[in-house]
Amino acid sequence: MKRREFLITTALGAGSTVLLESCGHSEEKIIPLLISEEQLIPGAEQWTASVCRQCAAGCGILVRTMMGERETIVNGERVRLSVRQAKKIEGNPDHPVNRGRLCARGQAALQVLYNPDRVKTPLKRVGPRGSGHFQPASWDEALELVTVRLKELREQNEPHTLLFLTGALQGPTTTVIERFLQAFGSPNLIRHDAFAPDPVREANRLTMGYDAYAALDLERTNYLLSFGAGFLETYLSPVQYSRGFGHMRQGRPGRRGKIVQIEPRFSLTAANADEWVPVKPGTEGALALAMAHVIMQEGLYDKEFVSRSSEGFEEFRRFVEENYHPDRVASFADVAAARIRRIAREFATHRPALALAGDAATAHTNGLFTAVAVAALNALVGAIGAPGGIFFDAPPPLGPLPPVMLDDVARRGLDRVPLGGAPRSALTLAEQLLSSQPYPMRVAFIHETNPVFTLPEAAKVKEALDRVPFIVSFSPFLDETATLADVILPDHVPLESWTDAIPVSGTGRAVFGIGQPIVAPLHDTRSTPEVLIQLAKALGGSVAASFPWESYSDVLKTVARGLFAARRGSVVAEDFDSFWDQLVTKGGWWDDAVPSPIAFRTPSRKFEFVIGRKGSGIPEMETEPQFAGDGSDYPFHLIVYPSVAFGDGRGANQPWLQEMPDPMTTACWGSWVEINPKTAERLGVKENDLVWIESPYGRVQAPVLLFPGARPDTLHIPVGQGHDAYGRYAQHRGVNPLKILAPLREPRTGSLAWAATRVRVSKAEGSKRIVKIGFDRRHTEAERR
Repeated sequence: MKRREFLITTALGAGSTVLLESCGHSEEKIIPLLISEEQLIPGAEQWTASVCRQCAAGCGILVRTMMGERETIVNGERVRLSVRQAKKIEGNPDHPVNRGRLCARGQAALQVLYNPDRVKTPLKRVGPRGSGHFQPASWDEALELVTVRLKELREQNEPHTLLFLTGALQGPTTTVIERFLQAFGSPNLIRHDAFAPDPVREANRLTMGYDAYAALDLERTNYLLSFGAGFLETYLSPVQYSRGFGHMRQGRPGRRGKIVQIEPRFSLTAANADEWVPVKPGTEGALALAMAHVIMQEGLYDKEFVSRSSEGFEEFRRFVEENYHPDRVASFADVAAARIRRIAREFATHRPALALAGDAATAHTNGLFTAVAVAALNALVGAIGAPGGIFFDAPPPLGPLPPVMLDDVARRGLDRVPLGGAPRSALTLAEQLLSSQPYPMRVAFIHETNPVFTLPEAAKVKEALDRVPFIVSFSPFLDETATLADVILPDHVPLESWTDAIPVSGTGRAVFGIGQPIVAPLHDTRSTPEVLIQLAKALGGSVAASFPWESYSDVLKTVARGLFAARRGSVVAEDFDSFWDQLVTKGGWWDDAVPSPIAFRTPSRKFEFVIGRKGSGIPEMETEPQFAGDGSDYPFHLIVYPSVAFGDGRGANQPWLQEMPDPMTTACWGSWVEINPKTAERLGVKENDLVWIESPYGRVQAPVLLFPGARPDTLHIPVGQGHDAYGRYAQHRGVNPLKILAPLREPRTGSLAWAATRVRVSKAEGSKRIVKIGFDRRHTEAERR
């Protein structure tokens, strides 16, 4: 062995040992390609543009690659190959969403690529369902197993019994999925994202006619009123919002915007605000209307906007004046009437001002009511379509795909009533699978979602999926839902495949992000859109005819022709080949047009004050929150929150994120329950004591973390830990508070009301020291003296 090879081998071994010992698995091999900066083999680096897929924000990224060696098996022999390896990820400075910035989750995407727990080849189940016993299969064998099942459905005129359950996707990937289902003949596409603020989207549709999340012009606003939205943490597009927040505070000499954060927990966003209002859970909508009451009564609203661009204002005013006087709201929202009036006056007189709602504020049974009330505040101060307010992205001018070919089998299937209810909801889907009504499902495809982990146990998702005879998972990891599959067709991770993204909350202008394969696939995996194309061709007939492409990159080229034809935006070229090269090099296309005033898409073509209007749907909109658990037996509100590191739990298998301290508590590598110190004293518990947190639907155990930023009547547990599967870094670590939540939902959107469960606390045996970073040090006896 040469000296250089020895040093590299030794350094790799040392680095692996350090990382693994922190995880409690000292004897296992770790990420052979992920080595520290000083251990890199010298060589030329290359930066390639792509898009981040760690959440739905759609940030642009640059990935640094270098040539390196990779060990693999060729013809039964272990050999080392020279390959391009990803070493670092940064934000793309040209991308309009994040402008060169990137969060920790985006940086950690390398550990998705190099994760030792990836599914490395297609698998077929060999043990009882859920046992996790699989054996490898070739792609030909696995695809044949799936194709046979799909052909049976069509031969028996039951294509509608194919279910496709996916996460919150946007863009051509979704188009391929929808197209496959349509050509096959199934109306059953269900999207599930546990923390998606669906009530906000529905409020935008009801009041402004946009079935979308708004773009927030934080950079130019003077006064930001946030009802629960953790916009500096996990809400929709946190990197973009953080950049806007920085400009709002320090980017305008002599002008500093004010932020008021309204939520029960003192979050990272609240810590960066000028004022925190610890409102009683479920009363945020009433508080917003109490502020509207002040603004209207004192004539502080934007009269020009209201008279020119709104509908239903007088009915709204009468309804608010009769029901939401500040003195009355103060009596149950736990916010003083004088404070309500002061904030309302500040908000209305420091324009441009902006209000937003999200996270726990809209995760109640009256979440839609809250979102609509906050939208009304924006209308009252003329924040809609104005600088410093809200906008809606125009869709990117993507080229059309050829029409889907439908045969008689597909037409009959598409005529069947879709599952999921109206609106479609994973909770309703579970109930229908359990009852086999309106009809049983025979095959389920599951892609980029893990409902067994992210929905309450009371929803019985596991039992519901067990009623489906054949389940296909596209997950690159064996998560809780994938372990129920009969066949696993492992997806590439984003750095290995063509990918795309349309930002969930954009910049007020059209954006389309695209990413090319940065590195060759490390394992025997395939891109899910390409697998769907292969399945379509195997089915033949009109299904195959609906997919005239050989690969997913061909689909992307087809839609990109629309961008090319637009002849505007960040990429313009004389011919399509040049355009495509520039598009891929830049990592996307974004319009250069200035955001234009909103053209309302409501029936009146104006902003509609739906609250208080007869026939507006208000009788179906719950104004009072409903909670699971009687207050006398369950005295505390359990307000869980998505972890900055793990989101809804999908980041828990990445050790960098496990190591990252929570920004408010510095805790890591575990779970905890945050309790106000006075409440803890009354309960007779102290920091690190183990307690049971019990709801009417179950209980979990966690150590106590004394947290003055919790209301005395609320408990808080971060989401993300507590996996029963999902690999060595995530499995059997901490607790999953989602499992004890009630399966309550917001009735108009069907979204899970994850802030609507009451709990009680009891002391358990023993204690467990919470791992903290920075100040987790005990005083010595000498120091105490």
